[in-house]
Order: sequence, then C-alpha cells, then structure tokens
Amino acid sequence: MAAGTPNDGSQTITLPPAVSSSEARIKVEAVDNVFFDISNKSFVINQAPVITCPASKTVETDPGQCAAALPFAATATDDQEGVSVACVPPSGSTFGRGFTAVTCTATDTYGATDSCSFSVTVVDAEAPSIAGLATTPSVLRPPDHKMVNVTVAYQATDNCDALPAVTCALSVTSNEPINGTGDGDKAPDWQILDAHRLRLREERAGGGTGRIYTIGVVCTDGAGNTTAPATTQVLVPLNTAL
Repeated sequence: MAAGTPNDGSQTITLPPAVSSSEARIKVEAVDNVFFDISNKSFVINQAPVITCPASKTVETDPGQCAAALPFAATATDDQEGVSVACVPPSGSTFGRGFTAVTCTATDTYGATDSCSFSVTVVDAEAPSIAGLATTPSVLRPPDHKMVNVTVAYQATDNCDALPAVTCALSVTSNEPINGTGDGDKAPDWQILDAHRLRLREERAGGGTGRIYTIGVVCTDGAGNTTAPATTQVLVPLNTAL
C-alpha cells in the first residue's frame, strides 16, 4: 500500500473511500534485507472532512457605498473532532461591485482537507442624488416675449460613479399653453441647450395669474439607475414689480 523509508518517521497511507473502520491491520515487508521496527502501534484511519459552501449570492450595494459587507457560513463535517474552516475572502468581508470568487477550505487535525467555492456578485441599485438645484435668473421680467438665457445649477453625486459616468438631463413644462396666450405670443417658449443651460421666453397670458416654468433634472448612473426628477421654478409674474 505504501513504500517506507529506512529512516525513522511516519508514513501516511491513503485508503479507499469505502474504508470507514477505526481499526486496521498493517502488513510490513522488508525488501533487500532492510531492517524495520514498528515502535508505534497506534493507527488512525482518518477520513477527509466534507465541506459545504453556501449558494452563490447576488446582493445590492450598501446605502451610500459602492460595495457590500456580507456575512456567510461554510459548514464542514468530519469523523474526527477539531475540523477548522477558513474562507478567502473571509465571512463579513466588504465585497466591491462586480464578481468575486470565494474559496473555503476545511482542515482536520491530521491535515486532511476539502475545499469548495461560490461567488458573490455585488450590483449597484442606488440612483444618484441631486442637491443644490437653483436657476439664475429665477424671475423673468418684463414679459416682452424675448428668449432669456437661464443657468441651472446643481450637484449630482453617486455611490459608485462620478461624472461623466453620471449623466443628467433637463426638462421644462409650463402652467400655460405655448400658443394662444395673447397678442405677441411666440413659440417655442423654451430651448434646452445642455444639462445646465436653457433659454426661456419672457411671456405670460395677460389675463392669467403669471407663468410658472417648472425645470426638472434627472440623472442616471453607469448602472442605469435613474433619479426621480428634482424640480425648481422660474416665474414670469403678472406683476412686473415682483
């Protein structure tokens, strides 16, 4: 079953998996007149441990982070006491966005091992955030039907991506119709130039209460997560003294 050496020491013998008895009969033969002596008559038939990994996991990033801390447990059984389990990366590690392979190994007191593996995939499901939304100017006067340049200021941040991976777009609506508000009415009433600049018409209905342009901002990150619209208003007041 195994070839020994003429030096003092121990010899490990691998048995077929079906052998499960804790007792063994060992036959030793001398070859070429080599002297041998068995001084230790204690024998252990040791089965390798059996380890089981958790199923592969897909998790979302932690709030405000581009990673996720994940506890998990791999279990092991063995015919001897004292089996240990170690995983790389270990349970509770912070996993970055994307795919990470985890390998776990069970080791018993005699050094026999068994390994398994699973994967952790972290996906970004958090939309960007928009702060500091404001327009310059925020009031248009007099209502002379001219187009006026308006700057839209805001800051877009994301847990994973930065500009230009985070893209933003403007939208405009009005509480009054584009046409039919009175003499001198012109169209269009707005032009979107880019993510921070647009043009609005200084115009309102003469018999109304004043025009309200609602400016919306929507931002999308590299994972396709999109914010709810953030909004602010630009007024064309009925009273030009406002």
